Amino acid sequence: MTGRDDLVEAYLDALELELAQQLGEPRMVETLFLGGGTPSYLSGPQMQRLQVILGKWLPLEPGGEYSCEANPLDCTAEQLDLLRDSGVNRISLGGQSLSDRKLQVLERDHRSDDLVAAVHRCRERFPAVSLDLIFAAPGECLDEWRSDITRALDLPIQHVSAYGLTVERGSAFYGRVQKDELTEVDEDTQLEMYRATQAAAASKGFEQYEVSNYALPGHRCRHNETYWLGQPWWAVGPGAASFLPETLIAETQASQAGCSSSAYGAHLPAMHRRVNHRSTTTYIRRMHSGRS
Repeated sequence: MTGRDDLVEAYLDALELELAQQLGEPRMVETLFLGGGTPSYLSGPQMQRLQVILGKWLPLEPGGEYSCEANPLDCTAEQLDLLRDSGVNRISLGGQSLSDRKLQVLERDHRSDDLVAAVHRCRERFPAVSLDLIFAAPGECLDEWRSDITRALDLPIQHVSAYGLTVERGSAFYGRVQKDELTEVDEDTQLEMYRATQAAAASKGFEQYEVSNYALPGHRCRHNETYWLGQPWWAVGPGAASFLPETLIAETQASQAGCSSSAYGAHLPAMHRRVNHRSTTTYIRRMHSGRS
């Protein structure tokens, strides 16, 4: 919703409508992941309202994992205290890099000092802090990435996700590469960067448990593992993709209709993937008309 602050309240209304329509009743969950965007951008009152909505419809089981994505510049003491008091126990920071040159290339609005401060501020409040990093940024060399990942792993974090940058056709980066304004990293160097990530993580005691994810013992992202293990999950919001068994869908539909679940889901596959429209304005409009 970049540049459309006027849509925030309508967006929160739509989220609440979708939760009511899709769940039928509150559902206790083992993990909750607030992200896929930058939820930390919300103002204090807006974040408070979102937490009330989620707490009502998706209460967390005792010992559950509640992750929230955050932009380093949004990590004020007030915002982090609100998240902690709402039950968040894991923060995922979209840091991307500890190199100011690279952050500028990636067109990020924070600098390395901002990220370091955010990590320490989060660690004071949450038992687990994860950091997202990007390698193979245009013009980046292997030694630069080795320095970047080493600095990151020296921070008080428990989890790191390192993703190779893909310059996709039609993106702003692609246009700049075509104009020779930026130099794309070749595949051989990208592979060396990936192997350097594995080596650096292992040297600091981080275990690789997915293609791009590394964690200290006991700090794997349980929510991520749900995806990899093919377990069901609910997802709400624009572009959200749920993965649910037909029995759960039938149960919800039957509960809403006030009849036996045997009348529903007969033609659904064993697992059903439901994807919302990606446009925020279209999503809001559809939710108010009873569709996602």
